[in-house]
Amino acid sequence: MLINATAVNKACKAGHGKTTRKAVRKMLTKVKLTAKQSLLGFPVKFLNRNFSSFQGPGDMASPANFGIYHIKSNGVYVRVG
Repeated sequence: MLINATAVNKACKAGHGKTTRKAVRKMLTKVKLTAKQSLLGFPVKFLNRNFSSFQGPGDMASPANFGIYHIKSNGVYVRVG
């Protein structure tokens, strides 16, 4: 969500207090979060063009290497995503 809020903020500043969906979408590719700012623990930014057959506009530039876990009642972590 921080990357979205940052893009909206930048688009509003560029539009002198007003913005459009198109302006925010364009700004998303310009926002870069550092590892310190990101909840994921690694830098986050989105691509604005195709870099390969499997990475295109809107995809994360860095490979997303994290997991989502369910903690069972006995304390065991089970990866679900």
